[in-house]
Amino acid sequence: MKPRIIIAFILTLVLLSISRKISERKPEFKTADFLGKRIEHITVTEKVGGGDVEINAKIVTSESTPNYQMDLFSKIGEGEYNSLPMISKPENPQIYSATIPSQPKGERGYYYIKVKDNLGNEVTLPQEVETKCPPFMIKFKGKVFPLILVLHIFSMSAAMFFSWMAFLYAWEILKGRKFLNQLGFSSLMALIFVFLGGFPLGFSVAYQTFGQAWGGIPYGWDVTDNKTLIILIFWLVVVWLLKGTIFKKDENRNFASPKKVAIWTIIFFILTVLIYLIPHSLRI
Repeated sequence: MKPRIIIAFILTLVLLSISRKISERKPEFKTADFLGKRIEHITVTEKVGGGDVEINAKIVTSESTPNYQMDLFSKIGEGEYNSLPMISKPENPQIYSATIPSQPKGERGYYYIKVKDNLGNEVTLPQEVETKCPPFMIKFKGKVFPLILVLHIFSMSAAMFFSWMAFLYAWEILKGRKFLNQLGFSSLMALIFVFLGGFPLGFSVAYQTFGQAWGGIPYGWDVTDNKTLIILIFWLVVVWLLKGTIFKKDENRNFASPKKVAIWTIIFFILTVLIYLIPHSLRI
């Protein structure tokens, strides 16, 4: 019993770490060459809470007072780009700055930077943004009540832990060992925690963050919400197959033999892991 718990716990932590690394959008250091000089910019990926978003860029040059025109092009959602001149900071003339106005939570902003000299030469950052490269994206988010966020993370982590436990017990059943009761308990716990973390708690987190409690089917194609819904269905099916063992303590009332249930559990577990690793930030 204990080795399986330790293995499931470690694998859950590994999976959580991988998922977080895949989904996390960190600011990136971007550069572009411009007539022997370098344009530098640290991207802004999100804005939590109210307030304007300050966008800064730097021209690395030996000139004490650089004479360039730098413009910020930004849009909200599917709107049109607006241009705004970036102003050189008096305390450091090489740094130019402009702001994107505060937006409601749930909005997405897009921006890029264009630099010109007095001869008409120009460069964009990211380069070729108007033809090949996508612009930089900012997510506008609301603040989430800390306790709700902690409970959400705990529930989804617990769901993954019990999914691993179910997988390990299913594997033992395929080898001829009798672990049907343990498989039933682990599957039921996985289902309960997916429901708690993804729905009442997930609704609250999503509403506080993006202003919409549910954006999945049938109301939309939000990837994170639909991931949760699909995983919930997987474990609901496993629990349904094991209804006799779980609720009646009688495996004869199950809808499938132990080995068939074990096979379906392993299939659904593998699909759960693959879906779990789809980045939260992905949008269809």
